[in-house]
Amino acid sequence: MATILIKRGTTIPTTSKLSKYGELAVDYSTGKLYVRCTKGIMCINTNTLSSSSSSSGNTTR
Repeated sequence: MATILIKRGTTIPTTSKLSKYGELAVDYSTGKLYVRCTKGIMCINTNTLSSSSSSSGNTTR
């Protein structure tokens, strides 16, 4: 079984912090997920969930 490690911090990661292609990092201050690709660092999520939820139990975006 493989283990996936995600680097974490409070800033946008740089290529020196993500040394291998496909490596993941989370910016906790914005809730964004980043990956290192051949073009550099790419944000792979643009939607973030809010902390409020509706009465039906679904998370509001």
